[in-house]
Amino acid sequence: MPYFFLAGAFLFWLVIATIAIASVRAIPALRSMFPLVWRVAVWATVGLIAANILLGLVIAAGFLVLPSESDPSAGREALQVGLAFTALLGPFAASAVGWLGGAIFGVLLYLRLNREAPPNTSLERTRER
Repeated sequence: MPYFFLAGAFLFWLVIATIAIASVRAIPALRSMFPLVWRVAVWATVGLIAANILLGLVIAAGFLVLPSESDPSAGREALQVGLAFTALLGPFAASAVGWLGGAIFGVLLYLRLNREAPPNTSLERTRER
């Protein structure tokens, strides 16, 4: 059920990210921001998808360790409540954390690229002559 709402938000994000990448690439004044925008867009999308896959694996693992119904332990009910809570609210949290983590990773990659790039001294040499 939560993915019904999240699918629309994800499609909206894909449209906004595509428009942002195309706009930054097409407008000459913004072209210098292209490396940052595409890294944030790609890594935020990857982070969102990876976080939801990880959440699915956690929920699946929870069902695998779920005791059988013949086991009268109280731990079964607690685990069922935990799994229901995770299945209902987990996708919202996982999507937000994955998207934000991926976006931050994209920004860090952009900053690393700019830090390691040698300075462009071609203009300074022409001014000296």
